[in-house]
Amino acid sequence: MEYKDKEWLINALAVYGNTNNLCNETGYAKTTVRKYVKKYGLECLSNPKRHIKKAEGVLYNNKSWLLEQLRLYGSGKKISEVHNLPKTSINRWIRKYGLQDKRNVGQNCRKHSLKEDFFENIDSEEKAYWLGFLIADGCIYHNKTSYDITFTLGLIDKPHLEKLKNSWGSSNLIKEIRGTKGNVDVRYCVSSKKMYKDLEGLGVIRRKTGFEIIPNIPRDLIRHFIRGYFDGDGSTTCFKEYSLIGFSICCSNRFFLENIKSHLEEELCIKLNPVGNANHGIFRLDTKNRDLCHRIYTYIYTDCHFSLDRKNETITNFLNIYSPLGE
Repeated sequence: MEYKDKEWLINALAVYGNTNNLCNETGYAKTTVRKYVKKYGLECLSNPKRHIKKAEGVLYNNKSWLLEQLRLYGSGKKISEVHNLPKTSINRWIRKYGLQDKRNVGQNCRKHSLKEDFFENIDSEEKAYWLGFLIADGCIYHNKTSYDITFTLGLIDKPHLEKLKNSWGSSNLIKEIRGTKGNVDVRYCVSSKKMYKDLEGLGVIRRKTGFEIIPNIPRDLIRHFIRGYFDGDGSTTCFKEYSLIGFSICCSNRFFLENIKSHLEEELCIKLNPVGNANHGIFRLDTKNRDLCHRIYTYIYTDCHFSLDRKNETITNFLNIYSPLGE
């Protein structure tokens, strides 16, 4: 056995620093190796503190070794598990050498599936709708190495989050949580640096309240973006036989609502009420004129494939029943 050879033991202790690490790496029995370390009087070479520094020089600090391990195992976490080495140290050297892109994220690091490039290019109704809904009811959060996109809705809207999951090709679970008032809410969260950065590029920022914007997307998709925002932060009121119906969206950013107002007026050749101050820094764009509501809802809901079911049902009934004057 190698450990019976004094020269081999001296070299092994120089590399691994102590008998514990030597045995963990080689698979030899600790009691047997310690017996020969003691026999040859090599206890002075067994230095745990020196091991940490030496091992980094031999393993973590070797760029070629790290590249090969990343090719085999895909992540610092897996490398640490296979070689029984500190994960933090391995990841530190991965970052130092700029090898993050060498990791096979899709296969080895991501626990759940996700279309991470979903917001890379807003070129469809689906993407524009969910972007609007996210600006209304979602949030993005970054803390050290986490890049999270989160939604928290009432339990009644859990099916809507299921639609979002399908659009994003996600396997993350929708979790039921206890709300602040004792009610049951549902929460859906994904983690993706790519998606987070793409959303930042579209003007979605952390703590976005008060800084909402209409992103730079094709004009023909803005109606889907508005529907997404309306489904998140809008409301429609109606009474028997739709004798009264309303359209209302709220936001703490007056400029954002002014932009939506301008877009609707230009596209539909209508005149809406000025954006009003609801209360506590919340602004509202609204109308209770049935003719205007009919034109707005026709514009944002006609031929749509993504919407909140409970609002869609109300608005579709209204569009089927009510005909504006002159039509």
